[in-house]
Amino acid sequence: MSFDNRAQAAHLLAARLGAYRGQHVVVLAIPRGAVPMGRIIADELDGELDVVLVRKLRAPRNPELAIGSIDDAGSVYLDPQLRDVWTAEYLEQEKQEQRRVPMDLSCSELVVESHGDRAYRTHEQIELRRKAHPHALLSVATAWAVSHRVPDHP
Repeated sequence: MSFDNRAQAAHLLAARLGAYRGQHVVVLAIPRGAVPMGRIIADELDGELDVVLVRKLRAPRNPELAIGSIDDAGSVYLDPQLRDVWTAEYLEQEKQEQRRVPMDLSCSELVVESHGDRAYRTHEQIELRRKAHPHALLSVATAWAVSHRVPDHP
């Protein structure tokens, strides 16, 4: 399925998630292009919008190379193909430098919106967040793969 623009994708996704309207939905969006899409989805579901800060864990001596990511809750995803690039000591230092404090999601439905060709790494990070909140419903959707990620009904 292709879309004319991000707004169209967000409206279509919100329509697919209509069953969640009024269930204290929190739409978590990754900063940049996903935030405007998240706003549309949150508005159409009568929910709230928040931003998930996912920061790059930089490689030693090459800060442009991502060895993984850390979210604002401290969950870490590491690229297994780059394991030989970092030491445990370096990783701990980098995690502390990049970590942020999360909001309380203990009594919320969660809808995560992401987009782009690197969204698969975001999804790895979101899976870690889901494990930290096993009681919450979590729907992961991408603008480029809506039909593959969103269930037909809750």
